[in-house]
This record gives sequence, C-alpha cells and structure tokens, in this order.
Amino acid sequence: MSPLKEMASHARHTDFLHFSPIHITTFDAQIKDQAPDVPVAHLVGEDVLTEAREYGIAAVLNQRTHSEVFAAIDDGAGIVLCTCSSIVDSAEGADGLAPFSAICIDRPMV
Repeated sequence: MSPLKEMASHARHTDFLHFSPIHITTFDAQIKDQAPDVPVAHLVGEDVLTEAREYGIAAVLNQRTHSEVFAAIDDGAGIVLCTCSSIVDSAEGADGLAPFSAICIDRPMV
C-alpha cells in the first residue's frame, strides 16, 4: 500500500489546504492514482499566501491558518495536507492543538 493510500485510509476524508487553485488538479490526479476511494476536499486561501509574502508569518497569520485547519476538521476531515511551503510551521503548529493530523507535504527550498 502506498504511503498516501495508507494515510488517507484512516481519514473520514482528506482535505488539501492550498494557497493557489493551480494545485487542485495535481493532487486530484495523485489521489485518483494512489487512493481512488478516498474522498477529498480542497481548501484554497490565496489571501493567506499574499499576507505571508507581504507581512511574514505573524501571530495573526498563524491564527488564520489554524482556523482553516480546524474548519476542515470540523467539516469531517481526518487529515489536512498543507501544500504550501510558506506556512509549513504554522500549519503543523495546529497539529499539537487538537487530536488530528495536519501534515505539510512541501518544504521551503532554502
């Protein structure tokens, strides 16, 4: 079993947290190939990335990111996969605040 399929099989559904809609087709294709029976939702918050670029990762941005992750969990996601390297620390910081998994699948190159 692929790591993606194994991870997703434990979830009610898997949510992807993107900061550009361009990533939706890429991750839909991956799920279709690796775990076609897993329900998926995509959350897109372009404004969060814009804010991170303009002001850096501040407490307000951490709170907004945590709110996005918590909203996904409240909506039934068992796993939230963040696809944006800019907010990796913020998204993974939400993981320790509640009993769920927030996982970043992208890392900054520098």
